[in-house]
Amino acid sequence: MMSDRIGKNVFIISATKIYNGNSAGAARIMNIARALSMEGTNVYLCSSTYNDEITFRKLLRISDKIFVVGKEGKRKLHKLNKLRDYVKIIVYYKYLLKIARFVKQISGDKAFYLYPTNDSSMDFMVIIVLRILNRFRVYCDINELRRASMHNIVLPNNPIKCLYRLLFFPIRYLKYLLAELLTGCYNGIIVISTNIENYFKKFNSNTIRIPILSDIRGDSFVKKPFYNKSKNFNIGFFGQLSLKKEGFELFYRALSMVKSNFSGFKLHLYGPFLNERERDLLLDVLPTKYNLKENIIYHGVIAQNDVFTEMQKNHLLILPRPLNLQTKYGFSTKLSEYLISGIPVLLTDVSDNSLYIKDGYNGFIVPAGDMFAMAKKILHIVNKYNNVVPQVCENAFKTAYNEFYYGLYGKRLLKFLFPNKKYGVLKG
Repeated sequence: MMSDRIGKNVFIISATKIYNGNSAGAARIMNIARALSMEGTNVYLCSSTYNDEITFRKLLRISDKIFVVGKEGKRKLHKLNKLRDYVKIIVYYKYLLKIARFVKQISGDKAFYLYPTNDSSMDFMVIIVLRILNRFRVYCDINELRRASMHNIVLPNNPIKCLYRLLFFPIRYLKYLLAELLTGCYNGIIVISTNIENYFKKFNSNTIRIPILSDIRGDSFVKKPFYNKSKNFNIGFFGQLSLKKEGFELFYRALSMVKSNFSGFKLHLYGPFLNERERDLLLDVLPTKYNLKENIIYHGVIAQNDVFTEMQKNHLLILPRPLNLQTKYGFSTKLSEYLISGIPVLLTDVSDNSLYIKDGYNGFIVPAGDMFAMAKKILHIVNKYNNVVPQVCENAFKTAYNEFYYGLYGKRLLKFLFPNKKYGVLKG
């Protein structure tokens, strides 16, 4: 097995499922892996269960140069352990030691690529075990300002769970802040937006910006969208259903205004809720408040392989994010999927959206937090759909191909991860 691994090897570490994951993060990691493998790099996806044996025998080859290390599964810790962060740190520590022993058996150049999750304990252990103790080259993908997410938390109704959240809020916030300060320990960082790039350069000057990525297929743009006015106008949202992060209350208010002029629409929601309180608000409380109960359909969580097909059942896809600290720095990875779906996207002017989306050309964009502009734009799209939208969708696909196709970034990323005298380190 070792003879096949001579050359450049990248080991992607994450506490979330990668190959079998349904998240936008998993989709980004897979596109990073495909980009690197196109350049002849061996890519190992290290997101197996923590107690799994890490051996060559358990490698799963999923493409010519991409391997799954171990077996992905439910990574639940004992319920009592959830109360103690140090227990998780021990688990991560042991897991990363196994990964390190496995990696040392592989010949060639090596680099680790960390994709962080909400649990920053993994970040700390990666720095200690892989960077400090084993002296590996380690890079980190930063796609959001995690402490900013703390401002958008909706507390649960359960008083015990609410108290638990409030008690651990300062600890979690300080952990995120510490993780930011420690980004200088990495050999370099990969950022997703210009705002994150500008913010984190003060901690680590060796940065490269890799935006949201699209998995462009030859048959992605299969047909021009069409709206039959005798049927419902379908609006779709795909992703984590977060009230404050995604700006759903303002969007519901906009839809309420639309309904006073045009009631023949359905809002289709796909994805998980952060908690039961958010589910109750988004599916019951707010729809009742804004007279939208009959207009909203929740489809649950669907497999990543089915997302594209479900997107194409809609006439419009939305990203109604408000302007706050979290959306200022983040850049929705879902946009890259929307643009190649053949369905128009309506989004707000946050983060890097306006760098790529021009209103009426390759999408529709309105000021963040302006429900009047949102309602007006939806009515405009409905009324002009068959005349305007087909060309918009064609332009959107071209934008995705020219700006977000993962194949555009393989060489740049490879040079960044493996700097040498021939091509140096890119910082752009």
